[in-house]
Amino acid sequence: MLCLRHFTLAFLSLLVLIGTATAQDRPVAPAPSSVTITATASTGRVRITAPASIVQMHMEVYAPGGEKLFDQELRGGNVFDWHLQNGQAERLSAGDYVCVVTVKNVAGRIMQKLGTVRLGEKEVSIALVEGAQLSAPQAQAIGPVEEDSSWTILSPDPTQTTTVIAHDGTDGQVIRGRGALSFRIGDFFSGDNREQMRLTDDGNLGIGTDKPQAKLDVSGDIRATGTVRAQRIEFPNGTVQTSGQSGKVDAQGNVVPNATGTGTQGRLAKWIDNSGTLGDSVAISVDTNVIFMSGNDRTAGIIASSVASFTSANGPYFALRGNTYNAIAGQRGLFAISAGSVSSPTGREGSVIFNTGNDQIRMLIDPTGNVGIGTTTPAAALDVMGNINTSTQYHIGGARVLSAAGTNNIFAGAGAGAVNQGSDNTFVGFNAGNANTTNVNFPANENAFFGSHAGESNTSGIRNSFFGAFAGRFNTTGNDNSIFGDRAGVLNNGSANAIFGTGAGFDNTGSINSFFGRNAGNLNTSGSNNSFFGGLAGNNNTTGSNNSFVGENSGLSNTAEDNNTFIGANANGIGGIINATAIGANSSVTQNNSMVLGSINGVNGATADTSVGVGVTSPEQRLSIGGGVNIDQNGASNGSIVNGLSFGHASGEGIASKRNAGGNQFGLDFYTQFINRMSISQSGNVGIGTSSPSARLDVRDGSGGSGSGGHIQVGALVSNADEKLILFGSPNCSGPCVSIGEQDAAGRMVLRASTFRVRGGHWDPDVDNTIQLGQPSNRWSEVWAVNGTVQTSDARLKKGITNLNYGLHQVMQLRPVTFQWKDSSDRRTHVGLIAQEVQSVMPEMIEGQRDPNAPLGMNYNNLIPVLIKAIQEQQATLNRNEQEIKDLRAQNYALSKRIHLVKRSGRRAR
Repeated sequence: MLCLRHFTLAFLSLLVLIGTATAQDRPVAPAPSSVTITATASTGRVRITAPASIVQMHMEVYAPGGEKLFDQELRGGNVFDWHLQNGQAERLSAGDYVCVVTVKNVAGRIMQKLGTVRLGEKEVSIALVEGAQLSAPQAQAIGPVEEDSSWTILSPDPTQTTTVIAHDGTDGQVIRGRGALSFRIGDFFSGDNREQMRLTDDGNLGIGTDKPQAKLDVSGDIRATGTVRAQRIEFPNGTVQTSGQSGKVDAQGNVVPNATGTGTQGRLAKWIDNSGTLGDSVAISVDTNVIFMSGNDRTAGIIASSVASFTSANGPYFALRGNTYNAIAGQRGLFAISAGSVSSPTGREGSVIFNTGNDQIRMLIDPTGNVGIGTTTPAAALDVMGNINTSTQYHIGGARVLSAAGTNNIFAGAGAGAVNQGSDNTFVGFNAGNANTTNVNFPANENAFFGSHAGESNTSGIRNSFFGAFAGRFNTTGNDNSIFGDRAGVLNNGSANAIFGTGAGFDNTGSINSFFGRNAGNLNTSGSNNSFFGGLAGNNNTTGSNNSFVGENSGLSNTAEDNNTFIGANANGIGGIINATAIGANSSVTQNNSMVLGSINGVNGATADTSVGVGVTSPEQRLSIGGGVNIDQNGASNGSIVNGLSFGHASGEGIASKRNAGGNQFGLDFYTQFINRMSISQSGNVGIGTSSPSARLDVRDGSGGSGSGGHIQVGALVSNADEKLILFGSPNCSGPCVSIGEQDAAGRMVLRASTFRVRGGHWDPDVDNTIQLGQPSNRWSEVWAVNGTVQTSDARLKKGITNLNYGLHQVMQLRPVTFQWKDSSDRRTHVGLIAQEVQSVMPEMIEGQRDPNAPLGMNYNNLIPVLIKAIQEQQATLNRNEQEIKDLRAQNYALSKRIHLVKRSGRRAR
């Protein structure tokens, strides 16, 4: 009876705790056969919870097709988080999934609940599900489902104030919805209770206070029998203790020093034994720290020596002279640091070292006087490993060599940018940009001068770039110039010039010139808009403008001439010409408004003639064109060869175009000895022997029997053959030939050859769907084609379209055979069908003639739709068989699972 009473009291207490602490179990007791399983969804998980009476949970997830994607069991807990993954820890794709939760309570009873989880791309939701809502594969996989088997869905209500006691199989948990967690003592049901401890929502724990201000806030005394560890202790008066007190405190609170002994006034005391006894450090120290002060000279310092004299021979020291020190002249307020003077120093001996952070050497002065910053082995008087920053400038030998004065400027070199007032300038080199200042309207900004004396005289020029010794030296107001090279553009004062090369554009004062190459445009003064590329190119030009010279020594003849173009090494002209062009090495032009392509042997130093190719890479003549040529585009020709294409000097050979004043075309004429030998009319008729052809090809030669008929022959000459209008091949067709208009068959074309070949485009019948190739008794032995034969199948050309009745049944009636033709010319074995047998099954496949004795033909292409229909019928049968197999497998799997579940439940019941 005592055990039963204790058990009853414990069980009632458990029910009261569960009823007041959990939101899942309501005050009304559930039916004996039911349990409440709750589910909530968030972006990354679904949380399944059960009452505290549940001691084991089993979670399964099924796809719509019945596949089990997830299976996990939780022992000793009633909270399970599913992170939307399968058994391989991969997130499931979007879709609907059925979750089956099997639980076991403390009494060993097994119950099952179901629910649906809908996964989207970014959102997750849960829903109820009953057994009738499962798909057939899911019902087979899950097995029988109890009534009222859906889980309970908790809405995400932020106002819930539940306090839940749970266990996730690893940790026991106390979870509250919001607010602080209050630990109280007293009568809960009558409200007569008081708080003893409070855990706030920001994690502060208060004992004896309802408003804790720290992680642990205690209103009262704290007693500890063990060790109390703290980094710092703060007292109510603001005092902070960060370490233990070195001395002791007497009963009245006075500090008692933990040291005894005496020392000398004005000297630093030190421990002289291990008992805490103090003494004078000077009296017993050897090579150790010493404080020394002379009352008269007010010198204080530390020296590592027993001799109180600040000299490096005694040891390393630092000394401080007072502001009124006068024992030695010129040392008031002196602060001296010295290393000791040692013989044959090695390593760090005799050095001054500055350390920071974990004894890292940041600066070192070695015995030779070298200073190292960032390095412990300085190789110069100042050796810096790392960046150097200065707010003004650098000097060498008293002269400024590097400065960043002004706004966005950088000057390097003595005298560089000495009086600069502009911004965004870069001057590098002796006196580079020395005079750069500003003007009233525009500051001398955005210049870049590199080289000794580069841009030295520039005062108000902007956006200039001068590179090279003396480059742009005397430029003062010119803008937007780019001058590169030793003494390039020295006298330049123009604008928008591009000058590259030693001495290039030396005298230039013009604008918008481009001189590239050694001494290119060297003498140019006021000439503008010139482009000279190459050593000495345009070297002699002074005032000429709009010229383009490309190549070494090109355009040397030009001084004041305009609009000339010379391209190629030594390409040139003569003085006084304008608008002249010479293209090619050693090419030369000698008159205005002319163009010469290539060199001429013996002219302007040339040793060979040049062939010109247009569209070709290896011209075979003086002019070779790999494409079309347009002659008389302006329509000036009247039918003579004056404005046409002529050959030779006054030879009378050429091609002319007939045109009127408006440029309308009337045909082409071909001349020899100034006589029209062949004409092509406006309509495209070709006449040979006549200037007015009346046919596409009109030949008039008068050599036939009648003396006036057309006569075209290709091959041997046939005299008096007007009746043969066109003849190709041997005379009288004694060999292979083509003859149109033969005497024995008017209008007939005769072809005689061992092999007839067709080369060209399409070969089409004269009338659509009328002419056939071959006859039943006059057949082709074989027809060869690259891509087979194409049959017209356009729906727009068909009518009476119905589904094919032939199929697998008819195919099974056919008899494939092998055979040889009775014609002995072909002794090969062939495969195929017998026309008469096919005709009895599918007569549409057979081609015949009205003559019943004529051979039957068969179009094998017509069998393709029948074979397709047969394959479709056969595949439909295979699909039905496959579905039946799948259904039987699913049923078998469901039965096996149910048997397994029954066996497992039986083992647990035992």
